[in-house]
Amino acid sequence: MADILLTTLGTWQILPELLGFTNPDIVDIFRNHPQKEKIRNSRRLFDITPVDEVWVVSTSGQFIEKSLKKVNEWYSRLERTKRPVLKIWQVEGTEDLSSEDECRKMSEAIHTMVHGASQYSEGGKLFLSLTGGRKTMSTDLQKAAAWFGCQAMIHVVDNPSIKGSPVPSKMDVDDFLRPIPAEYGELITPFVVDKFPPNPVLSISKKELPVLAKAMLQEASSDLLSNLENPVQMLLRVNPDLPLTNTLDKRQSDAGYLMCNYTNTMLQGETVTNFLALYSLPEDTIKALKNFKMGCNPEEERKELQLIEQIPKAELHCHLGGVADVFELIRIAKAAEGDIRSFSSSLNNWLNPLKEAVRQKDASKITFLIKSFKDIRQALPGVPAHITTASFILIFKDNPELLDEVIYGDYRQEECFCGIEFDAYERTGDLQGSGLLTHPSCLREACRVIAEKAIADNVIYLELRCSPVNYASDSFPEYAVYETICNTLEEYAEVLTCSIIFIASRHGEMAMVNRHVELACRILEKEAQAGHVEVPLRGFDLAGNEGACSAAIMQKPLMPVMEKCLHFTIHAGENHPPQSIWEAVYLLNAERIGHCLTLKQNLHLMERFLDRNIVLEMCPSSNFQIIGYRDNYIDSTSNLDIYPLQFYLEKGLRVTVNTDNPGISRTIFSKEIHRACRMTPGGLSMWEILSIVRNSFKASFAPRKVRHRILRKAEEECVNFLKQKM
Repeated sequence: MADILLTTLGTWQILPELLGFTNPDIVDIFRNHPQKEKIRNSRRLFDITPVDEVWVVSTSGQFIEKSLKKVNEWYSRLERTKRPVLKIWQVEGTEDLSSEDECRKMSEAIHTMVHGASQYSEGGKLFLSLTGGRKTMSTDLQKAAAWFGCQAMIHVVDNPSIKGSPVPSKMDVDDFLRPIPAEYGELITPFVVDKFPPNPVLSISKKELPVLAKAMLQEASSDLLSNLENPVQMLLRVNPDLPLTNTLDKRQSDAGYLMCNYTNTMLQGETVTNFLALYSLPEDTIKALKNFKMGCNPEEERKELQLIEQIPKAELHCHLGGVADVFELIRIAKAAEGDIRSFSSSLNNWLNPLKEAVRQKDASKITFLIKSFKDIRQALPGVPAHITTASFILIFKDNPELLDEVIYGDYRQEECFCGIEFDAYERTGDLQGSGLLTHPSCLREACRVIAEKAIADNVIYLELRCSPVNYASDSFPEYAVYETICNTLEEYAEVLTCSIIFIASRHGEMAMVNRHVELACRILEKEAQAGHVEVPLRGFDLAGNEGACSAAIMQKPLMPVMEKCLHFTIHAGENHPPQSIWEAVYLLNAERIGHCLTLKQNLHLMERFLDRNIVLEMCPSSNFQIIGYRDNYIDSTSNLDIYPLQFYLEKGLRVTVNTDNPGISRTIFSKEIHRACRMTPGGLSMWEILSIVRNSFKASFAPRKVRHRILRKAEEECVNFLKQKM
């Protein structure tokens, strides 16, 4: 394996200028450059390390001989143990590139050499230089890079306008054996144009390309090893039929046909379609994406999370009433501080024993004093629930870790927060939701919390589930609640596209369900009149205890929103048999199902999911915490059931991964995808992760034009991300 720098040659000075950039350990000519930090950063960004070999492609004849002599003179004075191998290839019959025939020969030679170098390096890095020789030579190098790829395309620019500075093309050998003086530091500046991946058209045709014989390259190396005093200088004879460039031209003209056939072949072997642009990546890159598994080794977790964080994401199943961790709970509660002061006389007697327990850091005493978090809401007659809840949270503002202990106790250990069942899970969220969000300022702050978390984790589309009627009061009616949520999310519209989904509860009063239905119909009518709405109502959800009320009973109350053609997503099959899922699909026309863990028990119903493209909204963390499944990182879960996500993917179902209640479940969007990897035996590949991400964008309830826009944006970001990382 060898790292190779390939350049054409015009003036001889280009060689020390390039090696000063790639191999500063030989001669650091840019040591005094005003932008030396930027130059170092460029090396790091494009992984430019000292090269093992330099390949020079030049014309033949008398015009280039002077430059070649200078190259030999400079090279001979470099420290022998540090300098790279230098090979010079003169193209026969190209004196001055003054004719079309000469230019075509040089083009064939450059493409041949770049192809040869990419093969000869055997997995090493290939760097190409845009500087040197005629403009046609630079153009040919760019074309060759676009075909065969390179780690970095390097360019060097001169700045002869510096007062009193030498002209770069007049500088002599001695000038390039030491750093350029500080007063002329900016005389020459290297930079990287870009990194080029190989053209995927090369990998989809089975015909071999004509190439410079590898034996010739190896022979050249053998000759050099026996005589290291001078560069290897060879004459390159170009086949007058120009087989390589003609073949590449033919490949280019057939590219559309080849890519279409190749993509179709790949798609036929896929159970779930990925971002279409990914199928145009080089075959080796696609294989790497399919082989790179995440969620198997705890030591790799941080690195894997950093990769997932860079992927654009869509979140389809996130409850506003469960977004906050303890730090964010305190932030939200602070929004009510002004109102809390108005009730200070009523609050003090109740809070003082709690404050003392906080001072003593006695979590068990605090738990004993409050009985349950829901009791806090009715702790003081005449004091609103959000005031007692916020005032309780704020006694922990200087010790959020203690609040975390009070809420979660042993659940702070992942292995303990497993299979605790729904009621226990729900209790960990009793300080949020309607206990806190009935205050307008707290509601606004909660919306800001989830929007900012989403943006920080590269979520570009968010569907937020909420129950405005649950947060309403005489002074804060439900429509005002809805407007507050939408107006707050709209503050982030430039970077985060949002939609709203209403939630009605199976185990609540039917009157509350009816109020949510009436509110939804009212909003839909207003949105229809307004035309464009930045944060629209796009869906309706039925959540809560699946055994409390069947879909058959809920069908009639929900009919008014069905008649408005609002999208439906239903919580079903979380901890109940697949009959609950069947009812959601057939009686409530659900397009998406939340959790859907028991679908695997009814294969006929699964077939219907495939036929109708019904989407699964899986929530690994909350599923692990409520039901309990195996986790590759937690040995104590090895006897639990396997999470069905991989099974659903293999069957071709449209699986999405979501946070559910990110604050309660102690998760975040990227972490949730990684949790899905951890809960899959053998982990998930990057290819599978990307297909899951695409499913989320495709399955969104966003208006069609918006959905297409965010899907294109996500696809573009994914391709750019992969070009940098793979």
